[in-house]
Amino acid sequence: MKLKIWGEYGLFTRPETKADPHTYPILTPSAAEGVLKAIFWKPEIDYVIHSITVLNPIRYQSIFRNMGQNKISPRTVQSWAKKDKTARYLITDDRSQRHHVVLKNPAYVIEFSLKLSPHATEPIDKYFAQVSKRIERGQCYRQPCLGCREYVAHFAPVDGSETIDPELLGTFKLGRILKKMHYIPDPKGSVEWFDSISKKIVKGRVLPEFFDAVMRDGVVQC
Repeated sequence: MKLKIWGEYGLFTRPETKADPHTYPILTPSAAEGVLKAIFWKPEIDYVIHSITVLNPIRYQSIFRNMGQNKISPRTVQSWAKKDKTARYLITDDRSQRHHVVLKNPAYVIEFSLKLSPHATEPIDKYFAQVSKRIERGQCYRQPCLGCREYVAHFAPVDGSETIDPELLGTFKLGRILKKMHYIPDPKGSVEWFDSISKKIVKGRVLPEFFDAVMRDGVVQC
């Protein structure tokens, strides 16, 4: 299956530039999977990203944003409610200016397939039809984004009018790019997430997977 997405800005943050986010040069397979799950998500299926086609030239833009420096945990807020009801979090006291390097006018074609989870009981054709219908109608569970929620991703089915900019023709090495985050259950782990199968909070650890991305005539094989 194929899906076309585009937007005004995109930010696919490199892990080594967390304080002042700097984007990868293209959409990552992990972010592409997030876009697809925003359109249609079921615990019975997994998305497999095969390739990402870059349609527009890779352009960067610098943006300065005012952001909070710290995260306030729910436990801290609960303690305020019980012990000190006059306590407040004021963003003006915790604000700092951060430099973001984002992609300008990104547009891609995602080629993907569906894979049934081990616990699935329905045939894959059922989910294939559901995904196709939602893409054609422009429906989604939540608005897809290009890395950050404020960078909205528009999507549509591929109609054959898509063209790759001549600037992207040739072979370009893009370096190591994040491919997927693997969540591994481990009682001694420090990361928690909601397991959609067991309906419980699972404790474990996260292992990132990277790959050496090479763009040939605008196409990156994942």
